[in-house]
Amino acid sequence: MFRDNFSVSVHAFYSDVQIVNCLFHDNQGYSSGAVGLIGGNTQIVNCAFINNAADTGGGAVYLEGGVNAAIAGSIFRQNVPNQIHALYGTADVCYCLVQGGFDGEGNIDADPAFVAPEVDDYHLMPGSPCIDAGSNPALPGDVVSDLDGRPRFVDDPHTEDTGLGAPPVVDMGPLEFQADVTGLYVIPMSGFESTGPHGGPFEPAFKLYTLRNYSDAPLEFSVSNGEAWLEVDPDSGLIDARGEVQVAAYITGAANTLPRGAYDDVLQFVNETDHEGDTTRPVRLEVGVPAPIYSFPLDDDPGWAREGLWAFGQPTGGGGQYGGPDPTGGYSGPNVFGYNLDGDYENNLPPRHLISTPLDCSQLTQVQLKFRRWLGVEQPAYDHVYIYVSTDKVDWTQVWTNTEEIADEAWQLHECDISDWADHEPEVYVRWTMGPTDGAWRYCGWNIDDVEIWGVEPMPDCPADFDGDGDVDTADLLHLLGAWGTGDGDVDGDGDTDTADLLALLAAWGDCPSEKAETPKAES
Repeated sequence: MFRDNFSVSVHAFYSDVQIVNCLFHDNQGYSSGAVGLIGGNTQIVNCAFINNAADTGGGAVYLEGGVNAAIAGSIFRQNVPNQIHALYGTADVCYCLVQGGFDGEGNIDADPAFVAPEVDDYHLMPGSPCIDAGSNPALPGDVVSDLDGRPRFVDDPHTEDTGLGAPPVVDMGPLEFQADVTGLYVIPMSGFESTGPHGGPFEPAFKLYTLRNYSDAPLEFSVSNGEAWLEVDPDSGLIDARGEVQVAAYITGAANTLPRGAYDDVLQFVNETDHEGDTTRPVRLEVGVPAPIYSFPLDDDPGWAREGLWAFGQPTGGGGQYGGPDPTGGYSGPNVFGYNLDGDYENNLPPRHLISTPLDCSQLTQVQLKFRRWLGVEQPAYDHVYIYVSTDKVDWTQVWTNTEEIADEAWQLHECDISDWADHEPEVYVRWTMGPTDGAWRYCGWNIDDVEIWGVEPMPDCPADFDGDGDVDTADLLHLLGAWGTGDGDVDGDGDTDTADLLALLAAWGDCPSEKAETPKAES
């Protein structure tokens, strides 16, 4: 096992290397966080690369100098800036799980279903797509045990063989699923998330769970939840010995009456026979369509913190040693935030940041970042740009980086889903980063305009009271009719003003139950 190393964990220079049954996680380096290979012939078989990071090159594996690497039966997950990077080298990847996908026979992109990655337990759960999915021919003949010293080639009778070779087929990764579990297991491990406008419909409308009995005797099960907008079918029954049943969790018509917002429930899966394997799955229902909450058209300087050559103003159309030059104005006006408004970014540039002021997202769900960009940057083996978010300006989470050369010749719409970090947070900061860069080619770098934060805000107690005077009357009706076909007269939260909104307004005619709620909508 290789973990928490600073600089590459395994480095080979024009050597033939065989790496088998190894786990690399939470390592950091310059060209590679885990394995860096220059020249030679290499085999990487039944390994796992989790949460490794590199400044340039490959987060997990970096290949250079004509190296030939055969990679099989391995798992690549949450490595940045990418999983495998071949620069003047070749990577033959097969029967691997690679986040983001990778060309090759038998490769998949899926959740590996580790037991408890939050505490570094990377054993496979029942139902993992890595089970019986590796390559028997790739595993050296003298390897008969896994990283734990437990047997390889253990067949799971509940899992279809999708790997290569005669059964039993080896699993992907360094830890073989032993199939000695008993009791109830529920697959998949993930929860159920559904979204839709106020009034529905909601997608996905349902999620199927497979309940497997890993015992040699039948067991009785039950499934329950607490909210009327969610039901399960069947909610109880009998599972034969070593058998399985499917249970559907689905959104009911009661969801159509819910106001905008986020709603949570929990599915309780119970082994009524002996309670071995009792478990839960979370359910989240998002009601409402995201709309602009904060808008920064950059007609005026919003006062965001900036480092190095980050500046607010009008770009001059300079630069373009490689790629294209800067624009000569913004997307919707003369001004932008740009890195070096007069041309290209510098060589050997350390990271330089543009940081927004805090944004109150405490009342928002489904938060998204949208902006217009004009960007030039060399491929990430050499130069880098990033977008991060933070809730305290101390810990930053990367939400985007360049995965290839970018040479925009016109303004592009750039969108990032930041809901996992921004929903319900009272302070959210966005950071654009230029660098690090190498000492060769230079490009025009970042140009940013028309920054917006989109989200779903709670529905006010009296959504048809547009003027906020405490009742729904003729003034509100005239506002709605004047906003027909836009989102400005939206009562039901579907993002449009139409007949349904008119009927809702008429049904609410008269005094409101309470004053119109304050919302965080603002323009800066």
